[in-house]
Amino acid sequence: MEMLDRFDGEQGRGPLVAAIAQQRLASGNQALAEELADAVELRAVPAGATLIEQAHDDNDLFLILEGEFHVLVDGAVVARRGAGDHVGEVAAIQPEFKRTATVVAKSDAVVGKLTEAVLVDIGERYPIVYKAIAQQLAGHLLQRNKPESR
Repeated sequence: MEMLDRFDGEQGRGPLVAAIAQQRLASGNQALAEELADAVELRAVPAGATLIEQAHDDNDLFLILEGEFHVLVDGAVVARRGAGDHVGEVAAIQPEFKRTATVVAKSDAVVGKLTEAVLVDIGERYPIVYKAIAQQLAGHLLQRNKPESR
């Protein structure tokens, strides 16, 4: 069975909702997890494949359901993301911004793609979504502002 099959179709509905409920974006909210499960487009991402390319104009947000990713800025790995995390939030909430990082699969992975329009619709009904994004962005700022250890 392929990784994607675990979350696809009627048999995959339970595992998909459970994985989304564990996302920081859903914050354990079951009703929100159900709506997100209905809205995501599942995508398998093989190891080494680029999910997001820095400086591109697309603005989808991706929920990482399984697998690991490297986040690169100007070719340097600056972070790692895995199941429960999301990527692409900057361009998703500020569509006029270009992508700020490249995201590459470190292992085979499965993501759920949310378009900007869907994110806005769900975010208007579940403000916790924007709180989760703000918290993740604050974490990025803290990480980037840390003095290097000497």
